[in-house]
Amino acid sequence: ADLKLHAHGVAPMTVSRLMLVNSVWFASSFVWFLLLIVIVPSQLAALVGEERKGSAVGAVLGCSTPFALVGAPLAGVLSDRVRSRHGRRRPLMVPGAIGFALFVFALVTKPTSVFEYGVLYVGLRLADLLLSAPFNGLIADVTPAELRGAASGIMGAAANLGNFAGAAVGVQYTTIGPTVTGLGMATVLVTATAATCIAAPEADMSRSAPPAPLQLRSLLQDLIAPLRNADFAWVFATRLIFQMGVYTVQEFLEFYYRDGVDLPEGTTPETAVSYGMLCLMTSAVITAAGGGALSDYLNGQRKVLVYIAGSTMAVSCVCVVMVGRSLASTLVLLTAFGLGYGCYLAVDFAMVLDVLPDPSDAAKDMAVWSIALTLPQMLATPTGGVLLDTFQRIGKADGAHPDSVLGYQVVFVLAAGYLLLSTVLVRNIKGVK
Repeated sequence: ADLKLHAHGVAPMTVSRLMLVNSVWFASSFVWFLLLIVIVPSQLAALVGEERKGSAVGAVLGCSTPFALVGAPLAGVLSDRVRSRHGRRRPLMVPGAIGFALFVFALVTKPTSVFEYGVLYVGLRLADLLLSAPFNGLIADVTPAELRGAASGIMGAAANLGNFAGAAVGVQYTTIGPTVTGLGMATVLVTATAATCIAAPEADMSRSAPPAPLQLRSLLQDLIAPLRNADFAWVFATRLIFQMGVYTVQEFLEFYYRDGVDLPEGTTPETAVSYGMLCLMTSAVITAAGGGALSDYLNGQRKVLVYIAGSTMAVSCVCVVMVGRSLASTLVLLTAFGLGYGCYLAVDFAMVLDVLPDPSDAAKDMAVWSIALTLPQMLATPTGGVLLDTFQRIGKADGAHPDSVLGYQVVFVLAAGYLLLSTVLVRNIKGVK
């Protein structure tokens, strides 16, 4: 706790306070877990029916992604250009958190049609960008090179703890209902943002030289510039492919529990998927907390940890859908997946920080990198939803196999392929050991 984080233009910060800075990351993970794993699949299945539920989830998530693709880098550029006595990041994070909280509550409690659901989801994604893009820049601001692994581990642990908390609430979702759940999610977002802003006082930027006027051509060139750096481009590509694997199956895991797993009497799919993710996140928290620090201890050796993590996740993903037909077996396999997932997240953010082209443009560059996290929702989730619905119909077409899970087998194996490919391509990042 005595180590100092000397930031670019930000007051020195202890490692213990860096943990508090990650309150936003905890809250964001908590909210997105509940939305993507429990609430959105459940609500859309109720709106459109069983036969079109996969396609509906893919359509809603996919329609919001173009807005996120444009909004993420713009929010990052805007944050880098802010000249406020409160710094560059917090003036955008606060309104972003408030808007995010309001849209979350509305989405969870109000929608009565798929169209209304899609509109609210787009608004939610845009508000989240005003919070997350400046926050990523803030993390880059306060993290020195010698502690990138440890800081990445803290961030990974915060994300996994948020997911863990989301799973714990998800277990009780059908009992506590959408109104109380939505209010709790909104409260966590606003409270966590306040904690982050208090823990990370920024330098007064009001007297800094004003940025040059924005021009569309130069803006586009600036956004493309980080990808001209080969190492940054490979980190971007590997994370994009990794997220393709995640988003191919993540939103459909609740449906798998509904259609393919023999659940104990009285256990709902919402409860079952939450139990599964509790197991996954418990193991992920352990490896996330140690993965980043271990890579620092190994003198920055990050690739070997990615290879182990990626292989573990790919194998577990295939086994879940091939042999996981009971609640107990899926819990064991998701625990194994979590061991790889936590380690991957811890090391991945350290790799991003290792290869940032220009620290002075950290928020913009991190926002470009964040496209790798959002673009797969437009590509993988709609594709996965169509494949799921199509092959489920094929598997049950002759009536001889009413319990067929062919659609799930297709999307889970496809996801495993993405995970393996992203793992192998990490070898091309020359600036990471």
